[in-house]
Order: sequence, then C-alpha cells, then structure tokens
Amino acid sequence: MNQQVKHCSGFTFIELLVVLALFVLLATLTIVVVRPRDSLVARSYLCSLRATLHALRQRAVATARPHQLVFNTSSRTYRYANTTYTLPSGVVFGALPGVKGPPSRPKVEISNSITFAGHKVLFKKDGTMNSGCIYVTDNRANRSYALSCPVGEISSLRLYQWCSDRWESLS
Repeated sequence: MNQQVKHCSGFTFIELLVVLALFVLLATLTIVVVRPRDSLVARSYLCSLRATLHALRQRAVATARPHQLVFNTSSRTYRYANTTYTLPSGVVFGALPGVKGPPSRPKVEISNSITFAGHKVLFKKDGTMNSGCIYVTDNRANRSYALSCPVGEISSLRLYQWCSDRWESLS
C-alpha cells in the first residue's frame, strides 16, 4: 500500500515565528534610532536659542543700548525686533509632568515654562541680563530641557536635561 502525503501550501509555524521576530527586530531598531534623533531636535534648538541670547547680549554691549527677546508660549514663538522665530514641530515651551525646577534647586513642579519676568529676556548695555529659565519639551521623545540664567553679577547661560528625578548639566 502506497500512501501519498498531501502537500499543503502555506506557512509553517516556524516560518511565521521567524517573520514575526524580524518584524519585532526592525520595529525595535526604528525606535532606538528615531528617539535619540527626536530628542536632539529640542536640544539643538535650545543650543541655538542660547547662541541667540549670547548674540543679543553682545549686541547690547556693542551698541550701548538695551535689547530684549520676547516669548509667546501659546503660539510657540519668540521675537526680537521685527523677526519672529517658531519652535520646531513637536517642541513646545514647558516641562513634562512631575519635572521640578529650577535646575539649581529642583523643589517645585514646573508650572511656568518661561520664568523671565514678563516672558522677556532683557539685555542691558553693560552685558548683564535678567535671571530666569526657559523650559522646553520634546513631545515625541518625552524629554525636558532647560536654559537658565542664574542670579549673579555675571550673566551665564546654562543648559540642562531632566533625567528621571534630577537635572543634568549639558554645558
């Protein structure tokens, strides 16, 4: 008696597992590659904003006139003279829930994304500027950053990134 075995077309269980494993691997690699890039958007924006603040401080000294940078958190913009700058897509003024500030002594949950008086950074002709902090969050990467100008006779600008339960200096 010759028994013929029917051959069915289709996938075996092992083939399905291999395809599924490859899909999971590709998805994981995509997340690992995209997340750092997304967080770099907010971080590079903050570095650019710090450069703008340095330039305006130098301009105030060079022209012997005060200058100011004005923030509008609802429209995600800031303005100097007649030029308005808009935050990149996915980046907003503010901090993630539970983030505490200011970076030098994080004790209170952040409720105000711009702590400069009147949402304005004032640059005096002697090179000093008012103290305050700008908080920025990248919604896609779930990261919060801060740019602060502490109280002092010498105006210094410091960059921070929130990591779990504390601020880490980036500058």
